[in-house]
Amino acid sequence: NRLRGNWFRRRAPRAPPEKGTPPAARPGLFAFDRYLSFEEIAFALKDLAERFPERARFLTIGRSLEGRGIHVLEITDRRAGLPGTKPAVWLQGGIHGNEISSTMVALYAAWQLAANPERSRGTSRLLRRTTFYVAPAVNPDALHHFLAEPHGPWRPRFNSRPFDSDGDGRVDEDPVEDLDGDGEIGLMYVPDPEGPYVLARGRLVRGEGTPRYRLAGREGIDDDGDGKFSEDRPGGVDLNRNFPVGFRSRKVFGGTSGKAPASEPETRAIVSFVAAHPDIALFVDLHNAANCVFAWLGEGKGPDADLLLAGAERIRKVLAYPVRPLRHPGAGLAVAWAFGARGIPAYLLELEPTRGPREVYDREVWKGRAFLPPRPFVHPQLGPILLGNDYGKIARRNVHPRDLFWLSDRIFAWLKTEAPGLPRLTLEDPVIRPGEGGFTVRGGIRNSGTWPTDLERLRRGGRAFPVSISAEGGDVEGDTRLPGLGAGESREFTVRIARRDAAVTLRISHPRAGTVTLPLVRPREPTRPIRRRYVILPGHATPDRARLAENAFYHEGRTDRERGPAFALRHRKDRLKIAVLLGEWRDRRHLVPAAEFERAFFSRGAFTGRSATGQPVYGSVRDFYAEMSYGRCEVTGRVFDWVTLPGSYAEYRDMSFGSRELSKRILEAVRARDGARSLDGFDGYAFVWAGNAVRRTSMLWPMRIRLEDRPGAVAFKMSELYHGEEAPIGVPCHELAHTFGVNDKYGLGASKNPLGPYCLIGKGTHGAGPSGPHRPFHLCAWCKTVIGWVRPAVIDPSVPQKLALRPILFGPGECYRILLRPDGSEYLLLENRRREGFFTDLPSPGLLVLKVGPDDKPQAPQARVELLPAHGLPPAARSDPARPEAVAWPRPGRTALTVGGVRLSNIRRVDDVVYFEVGPAPR
Repeated sequence: NRLRGNWFRRRAPRAPPEKGTPPAARPGLFAFDRYLSFEEIAFALKDLAERFPERARFLTIGRSLEGRGIHVLEITDRRAGLPGTKPAVWLQGGIHGNEISSTMVALYAAWQLAANPERSRGTSRLLRRTTFYVAPAVNPDALHHFLAEPHGPWRPRFNSRPFDSDGDGRVDEDPVEDLDGDGEIGLMYVPDPEGPYVLARGRLVRGEGTPRYRLAGREGIDDDGDGKFSEDRPGGVDLNRNFPVGFRSRKVFGGTSGKAPASEPETRAIVSFVAAHPDIALFVDLHNAANCVFAWLGEGKGPDADLLLAGAERIRKVLAYPVRPLRHPGAGLAVAWAFGARGIPAYLLELEPTRGPREVYDREVWKGRAFLPPRPFVHPQLGPILLGNDYGKIARRNVHPRDLFWLSDRIFAWLKTEAPGLPRLTLEDPVIRPGEGGFTVRGGIRNSGTWPTDLERLRRGGRAFPVSISAEGGDVEGDTRLPGLGAGESREFTVRIARRDAAVTLRISHPRAGTVTLPLVRPREPTRPIRRRYVILPGHATPDRARLAENAFYHEGRTDRERGPAFALRHRKDRLKIAVLLGEWRDRRHLVPAAEFERAFFSRGAFTGRSATGQPVYGSVRDFYAEMSYGRCEVTGRVFDWVTLPGSYAEYRDMSFGSRELSKRILEAVRARDGARSLDGFDGYAFVWAGNAVRRTSMLWPMRIRLEDRPGAVAFKMSELYHGEEAPIGVPCHELAHTFGVNDKYGLGASKNPLGPYCLIGKGTHGAGPSGPHRPFHLCAWCKTVIGWVRPAVIDPSVPQKLALRPILFGPGECYRILLRPDGSEYLLLENRRREGFFTDLPSPGLLVLKVGPDDKPQAPQARVELLPAHGLPPAARSDPARPEAVAWPRPGRTALTVGGVRLSNIRRVDDVVYFEVGPAPR
C-alpha cells in the first residue's frame, strides 16, 4: 500500500502550469515527481497488469547476474486481437544503470498505455491496432546499485559481471567509499605544486595560479595498496556493447564489451525475446543524455537508410532532437543488432538531461545542488584534500524529478505519432461468393502504414516474410503467399476455399503487419426461445405486485412525460413504413438481389438459415422491432429494385464523408423510373449502394443523413456488403431507432460510464458472439421507457422491499425505476436480460443497472444514462465498458450496490430470475 500510494498519488493543486507544459503535467493527474527504485518499478508493472488485465500482462523474460528479474509489460487491447496478430513496438530503458530518466520515461509510457488515465481515444485506438512491449529496466542490477548506494554520475553504468579493471589479477577489490557520508561519490584532489588544477569561482579548473592540485581519483581509499584509488570498482560489461552485430573484443572498449557476443544474461534475454516475437516492427532504446537521435545505418546507403533517416526526421520534428546517423560496423549496439540482424527499424533516443541551458537549469531547477563544490576533507591515507568538484550522481545525466512529467510526456507524444505508421495490413473491398462446397473470395490487401512490411536488407538476404493467406475450417486453393508490401502498396488476390467445418474464416497475415480475418461462415448458435413461465421464490414481489411509490407524478406508475433525462419523442407509431432504394454503377454491379433485401427488411419469421452470400441469419428488421416493442411496432415498406447511377463507383468512393450526392442521385433515378410520387409516404429511407463500405472518410460509409424535402423522416446510407458478405440487419435496426428521436450513445454522445453493446443506439448495433450484427441487441430500458414500450414499476427506496425481476422479454412491465430523488429527476433503472431471442449471444446475462439523471444536459440526455457494471472497473474506452462479459449483476463477491443513499443488496440470480432487496443505505 505504501508503494501504491507513492506510485499513483495525485499531485496537490498548484499554480497554473507555465506555457508549453504538456497536458500530463497539469494538476490533478497522477504524479511522476521522483525516481523509483527497481523494486518500485517492478511493483508498478505488476500493479498495472493486475488492474488492467484486458490490456496489460506482466512478463519476466530473464534474470540478471544477481538474480533480479528483467520485466516486460506487454500492452495491447486483447479484445481487438492478441499479441502476434498486430504490429508491435519494443521500448526499453535503463540499459545503462546511471541513465535513470530512461527507465522513468519507459515506465510512463507503460502507465499511459495500460491505464490510459485521460481516456484518450487516440490511445485506445492505438492499443486496438498495436502491441507494446515495454521494458523499463533491462539492466536491473546497475539500476538498483546506482539508486540504493552512494555513487558518482558515471558508475555503476554496466552490469555486475566481476572484472579486473586494473589488471592485477583480482576483481572488484578497490571500490568507491562514501568517506564524508553525503550519499555522493565525488572526486579527490591533493595539493601538488605541479598539478594542473586551481580553485576558481568555487570549482577546480585548469588554469594559472596557486595553490595547485592534481586529481587523485574517485572518493575512496586505496583498498589494494597499489597507490591508486577506487580504480577497480564492481562490474562489469557495457550491455550496449555486447550485442552480436559489430561486436568488438574487450580490449577495444577497455574491457567493457564482454567476452563474447550476447555473453551476458541481460543481453541474451533481450535477444531471445525479440527474436521470438517477429511481430516487433519498431525497436526503441532510451538513453541519457546527449539530446539527439541515433540511427545506425550499417553501410549507410540504400532504401533502408532513407527510411531510417525519414523516421529520424519525424522524431526531430516532434522532439527537436538533432539526427546523428551512425555508419560504423555496429560496435555491439542494441539498435545495430535490431536493424542489422533482425531487419527491424531501430532508434537510440538520447534524452535531455536538462530543460534549457545547463547553467540556468542548475541554478533555477536544481537550486545550486546539482554540482558538488570542492570542500576540505582529511583523507585517512592522503591527508588534507579537496573532495567533491563533480556533479551529483543524478544531476549530471538525468533531469530533475520535477521535469519527469515533461520529459516523459514528450517521448510518449512521439510514440503515439510514430506507432500508427507501422506496417499494417488492411483488407480492401472483399467479395464473398458461395459455390458448390465452398466459397470464392476476391479482394485487395494493402499496407496502410508508412513503413514497408520488410526492409530491403531482409529481401536481399532472402529473409523477408511473405503475406500468407490461410483459412480456419477450410482448404485454400490459389496463390496463398504474396510478396511483402511497401508503404501504401496494394495487391489483389483471389482464392477458392473448400469448406471443411461449420465455421470458416479467411486469415491474411504478415508477422510485422498483423493479421486481418474475414469470417466466411460463423458458427451458428440457434436462437433461444423466449421463456414465458417462471416460478417466483416466496417472499419476493414481482413488478406487478411490488409496493409502488406514492408519488403524484408517478400516479399509478403512469406518466405521459419524463422527469429526468429524456429525448424529445417524435412519434409512437405502431407502424414504420420504410423505403429501401438500391443503387449500382456500370463498373460496380450488385451481388445481392432486391428480393433478398425484401426478405431481410420486411419478412416475418422467414429471414433465417443463410443469406445470399452464405452466412447464417436470424431474423429480419421487422422481426427485431416486433420483439423489441412487444409487438407494438411493425416495420413495413417497399424495396425499390436496383437502379444504375450516373458516374463511376470510383467517383462516389472518393467523395467526402458528408456528401449527399448518393442519396440525391438514387432519388432522382428511382423517381425517373417509378414516378415522381413513388417515394411519398415513408417514415424512413435506406439508401443502399453496391459493394462494401469503403473507409470512414469516404461517402460510401454507413451513416444517418438528412433529407431537406422530407422533414421528420429518418434517412441513412448503408452498403450492400459488409466485409464481403450480405450486409447484416444491425445498421438498419440502429438507424430506424432514430425515428423516435433518440441520439447515438457512442463516441461523443456516450456517457461517462457507457453502455457499449447493451443498447442498440450505443454499440448494440454490432451484437456480440458469433452472430455479431446479424443479431443486434435491443434498445436499453431507458429508451424503451421514453418511447412507451416499457412501463417500469416506480419504487420508493425508503420503504424496504424484497423484489424479483423476470427477464425483460417476459413483458413490458418487467422493469423497476428506483427513485434516487423523490421528484423522479434521478433514479436507477433495472432490467434483467436473459440469453433469448435477439439476446441469444448476450455477453453478460443478468441484472443491468442504469443510473439516469440528473437532467443537466437537455441537449444530450443520453449522456446522463450510465451503466453501473458489476465488475466495478472504469470504462475501457469512451464508448465501451470494461469487460462486457462481467457487466451484469450479480458477480462473485459483488452482490450489493449503494448509489446516492439507496442500497440494493443480496442480489442473486436463480433460474433466470434476479432477486434482491432494496432500501435506504445504512448511515
